[in-house]
Amino acid sequence: MKKIKVHRTIILILVFLSFQFYCGYLENKSPVNEGKPLTPQKFYSKQNPAEWLDYVADHVPSATISQSREKDNLTIYVVLKNPDEVHYIESLGILDEDDHVVDKITFGSGKRSGVTATFTLNATRDLSRYRAFARCSQHDLWITPLAEALKVP
Repeated sequence: MKKIKVHRTIILILVFLSFQFYCGYLENKSPVNEGKPLTPQKFYSKQNPAEWLDYVADHVPSATISQSREKDNLTIYVVLKNPDEVHYIESLGILDEDDHVVDKITFGSGKRSGVTATFTLNATRDLSRYRAFARCSQHDLWITPLAEALKVP
């Protein structure tokens, strides 16, 4: 009887270890990267979603602008599908050509599908040198050149 318990315990341990190995293996593989281990990116974008290909539509930031002679009001937005307390947009903002944060607005966790931030810019700025960004709590930092992100309101 003791032999059966020992064998059963060994089998359970082997099954558990096999399962852990297999799950760890799957976490680091993706059809997008052809089964190679994933390497985190500095940024993700529509053109380079890496392992987040399925999340492009609701993570890439879009923008609108209302212009006057003195200032531009730039509104950046993301419409996130299925947000919850652990999956949400942490912040929206603007990066310059050297990847420095020009301005950003940070949000708390919550079930907000539409997240919007408005920034006031000097009208003389060359917006083509900047990028809109959205940081997701689970899917990292997404960027879009402002020239591409801007949509007519």
